[in-house]
Amino acid sequence: MQTTPSANIKTVLSNEGGQCIELLHYKDDPSVWIIRSSKKLLGYKTKTSTVWFASEQQALTFAHKQADENRLKRANAQ
Repeated sequence: MQTTPSANIKTVLSNEGGQCIELLHYKDDPSVWIIRSSKKLLGYKTKTSTVWFASEQQALTFAHKQADENRLKRANAQ
């Protein structure tokens, strides 16, 4: 029996102002949705947070809220 590697999904939801927000999902574990945030500084990407969710909708809501907060911070800094 031949097995194929499970397909993992990595989607970049936001990549603005040096901050990247990604949605990670593993096909072999459908109940895990992960939002990972990272910042780029001097050419290096550093992970700032990883939050796990039980549903895609919860993860997307959190990610969009995080992206909006990042935009507000950048707008207020200018």
